[in-house]
This record gives sequence, C-alpha cells and structure tokens, in this order.
Amino acid sequence: VMVGRFGGEEFVVLLPGADAEVACAVADRIRTSTAALSVPARDTHGRHRQLDDLTVSVGVATTHRFGYELGDLLAAADKALLAAKAGGRNAVVLS
Repeated sequence: VMVGRFGGEEFVVLLPGADAEVACAVADRIRTSTAALSVPARDTHGRHRQLDDLTVSVGVATTHRFGYELGDLLAAADKALLAAKAGGRNAVVLS
C-alpha cells in the first residue's frame, strides 16, 4: 500500500493487487473511520473547538478497467471523486 498527498485536501491510496470490491471496501473503511473522529482545533479567533461530523468523498479506479498508466487511473479516480461530491458527499464511487 502506498499513500500520498495529491493536492490541498486530496490523497491517493494505491492498493496493488486489489480488485474493485477490495478497493471500495478499503475506501469505505477510511470514510467511516474519518466520520468517527473528533479532532481538537482552534478557530480563527483562537478558541478551542472540536471538529466532528467529518466527511470523506472517495473516487475509486482500477487497473482492470483503466489500465496501468498512472495518469489514466488518476483521471478516472478524480472523475469518480467529483461524482461522489456531486451526489451529496461522504460517499465512495467506483469509476
């Protein structure tokens, strides 16, 4: 498994050997684990706050459908991510 930051709030998780079912299950575990977090933070005025009700939207793409070119996989996953966001967020969408 390899994990890396892809953008401001975006991350990529590569799961070599995982099929679509396994990849979606891992993505959903990440989504539900994040939802269970309560993160201490400060607001813009320096007051302590707890961040909870966090959500994660995930786009999943597989080599079985899109091949092994990283650019193609990232484009497919990004399209699925946008669909997850458009569908109400806090979801896993398979491209």
